[in-house]
Amino acid sequence: MKMSLIPMAAVVAALTLTACGEKSDAPAAAGDGKAATATLEKVAATASDAAGKVVAQAKEALDKAQQLVGQAKFQEAQDVLKSIESLKLTSEQQKSLSDLKTKIEQGIAAAKSVPALKP
Repeated sequence: MKMSLIPMAAVVAALTLTACGEKSDAPAAAGDGKAATATLEKVAATASDAAGKVVAQAKEALDKAQQLVGQAKFQEAQDVLKSIESLKLTSEQQKSLSDLKTKIEQGIAAAKSVPALKP
């Protein structure tokens, strides 16, 4: 019987100490809120930076595709546009993408309709 009282006393002592410790955690929670806010701000800044990079990447690809269309390199231009189709584009970029696709399709169709010259 004495053997079972010792573990019981240890459990009661541990619970008593743990209960006292919970009261002191309330001020720490306020500090954790500040840390969480700082973390959220960092995440928002990182997301903003990433969005800016995506917009820049899309602009670069659209400019390159436009240049290739001007050089009648329609297949290459089409490949460049495929690389950005899955990106979240601005409405202006989406319109440019659509317009370039139309020009590319027209250019490819025109190139196929012209018979190859024989030497």
